[in-house]
Amino acid sequence: MKNVVFIQFYTNSEEMGRWVLGNGFSDTYDICKSKGDFLWIETGRDSEDIIELPFKTGTAYVSCCMGNQLVRVWKTALQNPEIEFVCGGPGLIGVEVIDDLPANMKLSYNSVEWYFGYPDFTGKWKLSLPDAVQAGDKLYFNYGLDGNHCYWNKCSYCNRPSWKGQRKRKIIDLELDDYFQDYNKLIRIGTEALQPKDIYLLKQLPDLPNLWCYKLNFRFDRKTVKNFKEVATELSTPFVGGASFEFPTDRMWKVMNKGYNLDEVIECLEILNDIDMAMITGGFMLGWNCLINQDIDDLKQFFQRLPVFRNKKLVLFIWPMYVFPGSMIDGKYDIDHKIIKGPFYFGYVPKISFEQEVLNDKVLKVIEEYSKGKNIDVHKEWIKSWKIFE
Repeated sequence: MKNVVFIQFYTNSEEMGRWVLGNGFSDTYDICKSKGDFLWIETGRDSEDIIELPFKTGTAYVSCCMGNQLVRVWKTALQNPEIEFVCGGPGLIGVEVIDDLPANMKLSYNSVEWYFGYPDFTGKWKLSLPDAVQAGDKLYFNYGLDGNHCYWNKCSYCNRPSWKGQRKRKIIDLELDDYFQDYNKLIRIGTEALQPKDIYLLKQLPDLPNLWCYKLNFRFDRKTVKNFKEVATELSTPFVGGASFEFPTDRMWKVMNKGYNLDEVIECLEILNDIDMAMITGGFMLGWNCLINQDIDDLKQFFQRLPVFRNKKLVLFIWPMYVFPGSMIDGKYDIDHKIIKGPFYFGYVPKISFEQEVLNDKVLKVIEEYSKGKNIDVHKEWIKSWKIFE
């Protein structure tokens, strides 16, 4: 093995029964392969263990999908001063560096092509697999469409920049040779919010053997969903698709600058309910400090107006609200405690008043009660009542 490795993280997701692959170098497989070896590292959602490397001197390029992976690299760099670590990927976005990094660790916010001086989309997309994966296993991996984190880029709680103009795919050349036919696949279309004018690209997606579905995110706006319906009805492979509501009332959407309105979102969900989709997803935030009693009544109206999702479920994920550094709401909350790990500041957990505790608790009860009879699954693994946890 050369003393140059390209590290990608993977997880054996027992509850989902599949391997989750953070295949960050698949877009630049040929470039990376010409310079070093791929090294898969198993990780958990919260794992911060030191990484075991096959050499004591050399270079490690690391694709970090999550913040805990960035912390793992920092700890590993401290223990291996003769190895140079270069970290990139979405795990870096929105994280503030508040202390000196080790001399042998640096962060790159450019694509692999830009870092090494190649044109965008040089070479073919290709996926390698960890040795632990066996034929017949279920795989979940990413196929990137563009370098935009989100084209909307206005929500008050978000600190993730839009990378407009960088790495925008025009042709889908997803390569999975015969070797991959024996694997059950769920492929995420890698863009945080697919632009309406780019939805036509989905027509190029191949109908692969043993492909359960394609997964993608978009905004709940009329043009986006109508364009998506046109494409989805032409493809035989079903989709898992959706977006985040955050807090589905007109008043709260104005507070967070979400750009939604109730009538349009309901129409979008009715359209999606008519499409033969594998699943529709939506996100919901708890932990706001600005709720009023009218929000509870408006939230009930939202759920009452939802269609019954007869042929598939709407899966509603309840997320804890963090205040991220640099977001529009940063500084508008009292701090319960900051989230700092090593030299990295990830934001803080907000402190809210007792009155707001009560209102947030009422919101959760509305979500659970009014989802009954609508074929909605409520997932609240990351919260307990209204409380916020790391």
